[in-house]
Amino acid sequence: MYGASPANRKIIQDAQRTTFMTYHFVSKVFSPLLDPGNLLLSLLLIGFALLWTRWSRAGKGLIGTGVAGFALVALLPIGSWILTPLENRFPLPAYQPEKVDGIIVLGGATNSALSHMRKQTNLNGNSERLTTFVTLARQNPKSRLVFTGGSSALRGYHIAEADVAEQLLTETGTDTSQIHFERESRNTWENAHKLLESIKPADNEVWLLVTSARHMPRAMGVFHKAGWPVQAWPTDFRTSGDFGFSFRFKLKSGLVSLSEGMREWTALVIYRMLDRTDSLFPGP
Repeated sequence: MYGASPANRKIIQDAQRTTFMTYHFVSKVFSPLLDPGNLLLSLLLIGFALLWTRWSRAGKGLIGTGVAGFALVALLPIGSWILTPLENRFPLPAYQPEKVDGIIVLGGATNSALSHMRKQTNLNGNSERLTTFVTLARQNPKSRLVFTGGSSALRGYHIAEADVAEQLLTETGTDTSQIHFERESRNTWENAHKLLESIKPADNEVWLLVTSARHMPRAMGVFHKAGWPVQAWPTDFRTSGDFGFSFRFKLKSGLVSLSEGMREWTALVIYRMLDRTDSLFPGP
């Protein structure tokens, strides 16, 4: 694209922007429909509605399928089996590099809308992204520090995650004047490309990338595709790393882990189709 004429470059940029906006809208609208819990519940509701029609036999089949699906998710660690390959792809390094020029943390640890409405910082299950970032920053006081995260909301409050993170870090005594806050990106692909434009890292610089372990393969694939060879520093693991087999009855945790795993695998496929990564399952 950089070798194209200004007119052709604008056409390419407009096409890319249209493609992104379409993807962003479709992903936000349809992702809830692909959530495993929502899918199973839909089977139960549709099946129940069909019981009162001439398709009652099909309704019973859908209800049976939904009940069986919930039972399997509750009794077997299916979610953990799906998450484990993602989290094992980039293990936590035993040692830090001798020289760390910069540390990047991706957004996703806060609930921006709720933080705005309640006037208090609200964290989610990915809060270790921020705590790890602070720890690494204190261990590497000469490193450049970067937080990247805007707002991906289609409607309602459009509060940048960077604003919430800056408030939290300030409240916990961190000198935020030394941190570059990127407030425009709405997904992992924009995280990498907007930072690359603003940070302009040198070829020989060593940068650590902090994000959730399950998200690390996609994030590393995007950054490397963009031409930025960051080093992975995964956090907030959900699994032990082993493919264990056990019976239990944990429907809530089973649905959460299955949903998180399916979301990442689906995103990996879509990102590969959009040529945002070099491989379907990026690795070290």
